Amino acid sequence: MIKRLSDSFFGKAPVPFCLIRVLSDALGKTKNHSILEANAIFLKLFNLSQEMVIGQRLSDLLFYKNQATDFWEQLFDDSHSKQFYLEKKTDDLTPETKLHVWIFPLEPGFFGCVIRDVTTEVYLENEFEAFLEISVDMFCMADPDGYFLKVNKRFEEVLGYSIEELENKNFFTFIHDEDIAATLGVMNQLKEQKEISHFINRYRCKDGTYKNLEWRAVPKGYFFYASARDVTDMIKKEESLRNAAIIDPLTGLYNRNFFYGRVFEEISKSQTNGVPLSMIAIDIDHFKFVNDIWGHPVGDEILERTARFLKSTLRSSDVISRVGGEEFVVLLPNTQIDEAMNVAKRMFEILNNTPHPRVGKITASFGVAERHKNEDFNQWYKRADDAMYVAKDRGRNTIVSSGDTAKPVNASIYLEWKEEWNCGEPTIDGQHRELVEIGNKLIFLTVSGASPQSISDQIDHLMLFVANHFSAEEQITSKLNFPDFEQHQKIHQSLLIRAGEISSGFLKDHNKSPISLAFIINDLIVGHLINDDRKFFSYIPKT
Repeated sequence: MIKRLSDSFFGKAPVPFCLIRVLSDALGKTKNHSILEANAIFLKLFNLSQEMVIGQRLSDLLFYKNQATDFWEQLFDDSHSKQFYLEKKTDDLTPETKLHVWIFPLEPGFFGCVIRDVTTEVYLENEFEAFLEISVDMFCMADPDGYFLKVNKRFEEVLGYSIEELENKNFFTFIHDEDIAATLGVMNQLKEQKEISHFINRYRCKDGTYKNLEWRAVPKGYFFYASARDVTDMIKKEESLRNAAIIDPLTGLYNRNFFYGRVFEEISKSQTNGVPLSMIAIDIDHFKFVNDIWGHPVGDEILERTARFLKSTLRSSDVISRVGGEEFVVLLPNTQIDEAMNVAKRMFEILNNTPHPRVGKITASFGVAERHKNEDFNQWYKRADDAMYVAKDRGRNTIVSSGDTAKPVNASIYLEWKEEWNCGEPTIDGQHRELVEIGNKLIFLTVSGASPQSISDQIDHLMLFVANHFSAEEQITSKLNFPDFEQHQKIHQSLLIRAGEISSGFLKDHNKSPISLAFIINDLIVGHLINDDRKFFSYIPKT
C-alpha cells in the first residue's frame, strides 16, 4: 500500500514529500523514526541524494532551537492520536531557511511528511508587519469574505477599538447600514482583481459615533491590502460650505438662492408630467413692532420659532424658504389650489393657537396661487404676492387666494398717517407721526394678547412721550399769534389727567385694556390731533 502511494502520488507530488517509518514501544509510544523514501523536490530542497536521506531522522535534517530529544516522537504521537495532519510553524526549523512542516498518519507505523519553503513569505510578512507599525494611515489586510486579518495601530486611534477587537472580525459589522450595498460592490471589484482608488463609507466607532473613511485598496491574490484615512472633518466642512450657500442660518430653512434654483425644477416637472403646482407667499404681520418693542434678539427668536411652526405643517416633498426679512414662500408640488388653501389654513391655525409666552400671538398674512399652464415664474409669483398683500389690506392674519382680489375699505384696525395731518412745523409733525407709531404698537400688543405688563409698559412710554410732546408743542405755539393758546394748554392738562387715570386703572384691572385703548387712540392721539391741534395749523408761517 505504502509503495503504491509513493509511486502513484507522492512520487509525483509537486511539493517536497518524504515517507517516514515510526517505531513504537509496547505502550504504542514513538521511540524512534526514520525516512524511508523522499521525492525529487524533497531531495532538491536539502541538496541531498536519496541514499543520503534514507534512514535519517527529521531531526538530522531540520534544526530546531532548544529542541528536546523526544520533540519529533511527541509530534508523531499527537498526529497519530488525532488522525489528522499537524503543522509545525516555521520559526527556527533551520538557521536561515523558514519551512512549514506537515505530518500526517498513513498506515500504522507509517507517516507522510510535506515540507514547504516559506522563507520569502515570512520575509514579506515581516516586512508587512513593519509597514503596519510605521504607516501614518489606517492600513489593513483583509480577505474577500470581509474579515480583517491585520490592522495597524492607526485603526485604534481613529475608531477607538483595540487591534484585538478588529482582527479576525468581519468589517461589515462596523459599516453604516446605508453604506453596506456600496461596500459590497467594491468588494466584488476587488474579487475581480480590480484596484480601488477612491471609496468613502461610514464606520461605527467604539463610542457609537460614525467616521467617514476614504479607502484605497489593491488585490493581492486571494487577499487584498487597503489603506484609509479619516475624512470626517473634511466632509463636514464641505457640507457646511454647501449649506451656507443654500440654508438661511437663522431659521434653518432654505434661502432665496435655493428657492430660485428649485422653483424652476418644479415648474419643469409640473409642465412635463402635467401635475399641479402651487405656491404660498407668507409675511409675518407687524414684525417691525416686535423688533421695536422687544429688540432684535427677540425678533430673531420669533423668526426661528415661526419658521419651525410653518415647516411642521408641511410634507417632506414640500419646500419652504425664507426669501426676505420676515417673508417666506412655500412650494407645493402636485398640489391644487384647494389643497394649498388647506395647507395655508394649517399654518394659520398653528400660529394663532401657539402664542409666544412674552410677545403674544404672532400672526401672518397668506397669499395662495396655483400655477396656470404655461405660466412663467414671475407671473405666478406675482399673483401669490399680490394675494398676500390683499390679505394685509384686509387687516392681516388672513388667507387670500389669488382669484380673490377684492380689497375692503378701512379693514385695518391700525392708524394710518394722513397727509392732511401735517402742519408744516417739522418738530410737531415728527412728534405726531411718532405718536401714531406708538399707538399702533399699543394696538399690536393688545390684539396679540401680550402680557399685561408689556401693555402697561407701552402705555407708560406713551404717557411720557405725550407729556414731552405737549410741552414742546406749547413752546412752539406760544410764539405764534394763536388766540386759543391758553385754552389749548388746558386741553393738554385735561388729557394728561385722564390719561393718568386710565393708566392707573389698567394697572389695577387689566380687563379694562379695550377701554384704555379706545381713549388713547380716539381721544389722546387722533381725536386731539384732528379736533384741537388743527386749529393752530393756519398760524404756522409758510416756508
